[in-house]
This record gives sequence, C-alpha cells and structure tokens, in this order.
Amino acid sequence: MTRRLSFLLSTCLTAWIAQNAQGQIVWTEPAFPTQDDVVTLYCDVSQGNAALIDEEPPRPPCPFVYAHTGVVTSESTSPSDWQYVHNPWPNGNDNEHALRHHDL
Repeated sequence: MTRRLSFLLSTCLTAWIAQNAQGQIVWTEPAFPTQDDVVTLYCDVSQGNAALIDEEPPRPPCPFVYAHTGVVTSESTSPSDWQYVHNPWPNGNDNEHALRHHDL
C-alpha cells in the first residue's frame, strides 16, 4: 500500500512539474523590474490563442500592435476602470508598440 501511494504521489508531482515548467506566454526583461527600470515586455504569440502569429507590421490602418497598460486598484469602479494608465486607448505611443522578435 505504501509503495502504491508513493508511486501515485511521485507520478502526480512529476505531472505537475511538467505542466508548470513550460515557458511563459509573457515575460519581462529584467525578470524582476523595479519602478526605475526600463522594461521590455515579451509575448510568445505562438502560445495562447495565437491570434497575432501571422501579423506583419506595418498593417494599415494600424501600423503596429500597441501595448496599453494600467492597473485595476481599490479605487477602480469596475474591472475595466484602469488606473495609472500610461498609454490610453485608442492612442498609440511610439514607445509602446510591439515588434516581432526577429525584427529587434
């Protein structure tokens, strides 16, 4: 009985590690940014729903994919009420457009 339980636990642990050890869809450089860092945000478009995988900027009428950033805080009135917005929708800021990794 102990042997079966040990085998079951090690199988579950191995499966959990394998599932959680996959690469991230989104990551930053530096990995642990501080408020004074310049941060580069990466997104693996082959992951998730892969909706951007074939996008080739420039693409009229929108020449780039832009990042719109903000946070939902206790001061927000709804989940869509972003605070501290850096690049408000629908404007595009040249410092916040996405590039394909091979274009860098």
